[in-house]
Amino acid sequence: MATLASLALPCWLTQGRTLADSERKYLALLVITISTALVYWPVMSFGYLNLDDDLYVTGNQMVQQGVTLDGLKWAMTATLGFWQPVVWLSHMVDSTLFGSGPQGRHIMNLIIHIGNALLLFSILLSLTKDYWPSLLVACIFALHPLNVESVAWISERKGLLAAFFWLLTTLLYIKSVVEHDASAYALSLITLCLGLLSKPILMALPAVLFLFDIWPLNRIPLSQFQQPRHFNDPNGQLKVRNRSLLWNVLKEKMPYCAFVILFSFIAFSAESSIGALAGLNEVGVGARFANSVYSYCLYVVRTALPTSLALYYPLSHSPVQPSVWVSATTILFLTTLLVIKERQRRPYLMIGWLYYLLTMFPTSGLIEIGHHLTADRYAYMPTVGLFVLGVWTIRGLLCRFPRITFLTQCATFGTLLFLCVLSRAQLLYWSDPVLLWEHTLQTAGDSALVHNNLGNCYERRGLLRPAISHYRQALRLEPATALIQSNLGNALEESGEQSAAMVHYLEAVHLDGNAASAREALRYYVTTKTGEAIYESLIRGMRSEFNDRQQRNLQAYVQILSDVCVRNGQTEKALAIGKRIRSGKCYEPAQDRTLGDEVRTYDDWVADSLRGAKRGVQASKLMHSRKYNINPFVEPRTTDFVQEDDAPPGCTSRA
Repeated sequence: MATLASLALPCWLTQGRTLADSERKYLALLVITISTALVYWPVMSFGYLNLDDDLYVTGNQMVQQGVTLDGLKWAMTATLGFWQPVVWLSHMVDSTLFGSGPQGRHIMNLIIHIGNALLLFSILLSLTKDYWPSLLVACIFALHPLNVESVAWISERKGLLAAFFWLLTTLLYIKSVVEHDASAYALSLITLCLGLLSKPILMALPAVLFLFDIWPLNRIPLSQFQQPRHFNDPNGQLKVRNRSLLWNVLKEKMPYCAFVILFSFIAFSAESSIGALAGLNEVGVGARFANSVYSYCLYVVRTALPTSLALYYPLSHSPVQPSVWVSATTILFLTTLLVIKERQRRPYLMIGWLYYLLTMFPTSGLIEIGHHLTADRYAYMPTVGLFVLGVWTIRGLLCRFPRITFLTQCATFGTLLFLCVLSRAQLLYWSDPVLLWEHTLQTAGDSALVHNNLGNCYERRGLLRPAISHYRQALRLEPATALIQSNLGNALEESGEQSAAMVHYLEAVHLDGNAASAREALRYYVTTKTGEAIYESLIRGMRSEFNDRQQRNLQAYVQILSDVCVRNGQTEKALAIGKRIRSGKCYEPAQDRTLGDEVRTYDDWVADSLRGAKRGVQASKLMHSRKYNINPFVEPRTTDFVQEDDAPPGCTSRA
């Protein structure tokens, strides 16, 4: 219905009269705005998503405070994955304008998306002077289901802002070239930096501007560079002139390239610092290449048939089959050869296709970021090249076969209506986090991240049984993840299964010594319960021989229990715990020499730390920094922390 209303609007306003170019342009901008707003209108009632929204908004105190001097300083120095001060500032502005609720932030995302569509139309119209193809590409971009994720997800503000500055930079560059405006060129460099300060996807922009110089700006007659010396050009003057043109165009791009290289280095450093970039030992060169060519083809398929879209597509542990990546490579290679061959007759084919390849490269999979194969948000800007390729191909067919004009108009109208229906259907999944994660699970298959987040949604709603079930499934897929262990412990504790919760808390601390949630839960647990009773319960539940994980778990527990005792001034209890460990049959030095040394010196270490502590603070710090030197040559067994016979209800016996 949105498409029907927006396309009927021009006829109602014009009432059959011929419009001037400026009036047609403003009318097109109005159509794009109204149709996009009608499709995405429900997003304003959506809430937050339990994926990154806590990092960017709900759990970020600096953002929640709004625009403040301290917030501005923090935004310029924070590197949570990316150095993105513009994104932080935009979220702070939202907090100042709309408070802590999600509605205003969703409205801002929608406004930026509409602005991007309007900029895209203005760019294409300035470049090509073709009104209807430019309008159609902008409408497809605004209404395509692949872009729903970027609009409906508050945390993807960074992608929307980066695209906005990308398009604004392009528009200013075109103005500087067409009108020889030096101020527009300088402004384009500023907007480029703002885009890079939002998200480093603009690293391909200098190459894209070079493509636009070839077509539609026609500043570089590329075909003439490949012509041999002939009798009409005996001195090679034509080649000299073309090389001079090429050099001038390349010189224009050098400042852009300098900024891109600088910010790309910063981005890679920030991503590496949080471990988001997979090393070659994790994903080899061959696997990266296979994933990349497969992803290129996959995005083309999703652009042409945008169904079965999901928030998260897990990276499979099994490599892409050789037959698949060989076929994908062949398709990409032959397509590239074909469009290059047609560069003189149909330059839009080459420019659209190369635009897609270049802009998709940073997120194609050659540079592994995260643990997902693809993401719909990565296609936000690259698919513009495919839209241009397709729409201008249809325009060429209409020029050759004018009789099919009416049929083409009907097909175009039907396509836009189809995109509206699909986008609205995809948008409905985002109305409820549980619905979104369930849909992702059904569409993309099993994933620890999806099960964990779905369990978190159920837990927040007080539905502990399904929450525990999904946490267990997440743990089955990724047993060595501290966050999942901690989340499962929280759910089990809320359901009253405290012994089972203790198992997973300890495992979380073992996997990640900085697992704050698990450590705080353990502190609360041992503070409110009798420490000796817990210790006796653990000893009774253990086997006579301990594997490496069991030893680490008990030591992690003892460290936290002793810490609580020291904090509470219970020095005698802390010393008693050390004596209990030393006297326990399970910790005889003969079983493990390294562990035995730790046990023999444990109570002496507690006593020494208490002796020099003032109200237990220094001792607490010492205990936090204590590193247990477990023998690395002890092979862990498959038995769990407790015996299978004594396992609490619902606690798995294997990791």
